[in-house]
Amino acid sequence: MEDRTDRRQQQRYRASEDVFAVLGPDAEIMGRIQEIGEGGLSFTYRDKNRKTVAVSTIQQLSILSDGYHASKNEPSKFSVKVISDSQAEEETIFESSTYRRIGIQFNDLTFYQKAWLAKCMKKYTLDNNAE
Repeated sequence: MEDRTDRRQQQRYRASEDVFAVLGPDAEIMGRIQEIGEGGLSFTYRDKNRKTVAVSTIQQLSILSDGYHASKNEPSKFSVKVISDSQAEEETIFESSTYRRIGIQFNDLTFYQKAWLAKCMKKYTLDNNAE
């Protein structure tokens, strides 16, 4: 049996429904963020079995929301490492579709990225009571 010990150094918080992750410089994968924290995030996406690039090789992620658009001046793009990519335990609407969940670790955050991320987390998490 696989060891699923939580090795996170920072707490993660449940994200609201209107915040999304876009993985890859060419938007190879997009999905709804499930949890987010200072060290990383997880998101689910619909697996269309059309991946043209290995998920584990992608090293860039952007965070988007309807109410919090990224501009060229905001540090909403992050250098990341894909930690996991597994089938999600969500119900599928269509039998031909499956959902996958990706675990992401942020790499080398700048001061501005940390501040932007803290602001984003405060605005778009359901259970984040920390300042």
